Amino acid sequence: MRLEVVDNIPLNISLGEFIELKKIRRVDEKEVQKILEVGVSLAKPKALLAFTNVKRIDGLKVYVGGEHMFESKILSDRLRVGQPIVIYVVTVGGDVERKASELAKESVIKAFVLESVGDYLLSKAREHVKGIVECRLGGKVSSFAPGTGRGDLFDIKQQEVIFKMIEPWKHIGVNLTESFLMVPRKSSSGIFAVSEEYVACMYCPRKCENRRKPFVGTYMGVECDAHV
Repeated sequence: MRLEVVDNIPLNISLGEFIELKKIRRVDEKEVQKILEVGVSLAKPKALLAFTNVKRIDGLKVYVGGEHMFESKILSDRLRVGQPIVIYVVTVGGDVERKASELAKESVIKAFVLESVGDYLLSKAREHVKGIVECRLGGKVSSFAPGTGRGDLFDIKQQEVIFKMIEPWKHIGVNLTESFLMVPRKSSSGIFAVSEEYVACMYCPRKCENRRKPFVGTYMGVECDAHV
């Protein structure tokens, strides 16, 4: 397994895109621009990548690297023995969320916009890192992230395996709580692998402003409760 830290990640932002994606309404566009600029000035985007291979697959158990094991229905179905994969953690640091907490004392609306800016910048950093990985692996990759969607296909508890493997707290300052949430919050983790397109939203019926693909139903017999 080979580790690589990626820093100085460019954030190719667009005010119009941000407003549309995050559905920012009833806030003056000039004010949104100012808050977006504050977020960009505070963000410290970094990523930790681990290049490794799938060693073996036994039922739902997928062994990678030095016999680290993920238990996941989607991984065991989509990955293949010998396939190169990249374990990743991406973050924009904790300054944006800390500033949002301070801003909440002045304006809850402005704090909400800055929190949304943090999410937007994280998505931009992750998009850039994904492009790097696609160049290295030689094809379009899907991201498999613990806890996304309903969590049926890749349980959030599998975060622990990622953190034990690559120890991101040592390299980019991202820690994991006992409830498997990342600190700073504006961080994401998972596995990049060349695969037929997979977006967890497709198998999750929940209504969500961040939905990237329409709900298409169950995946390989995993039941989704349409009333959730």
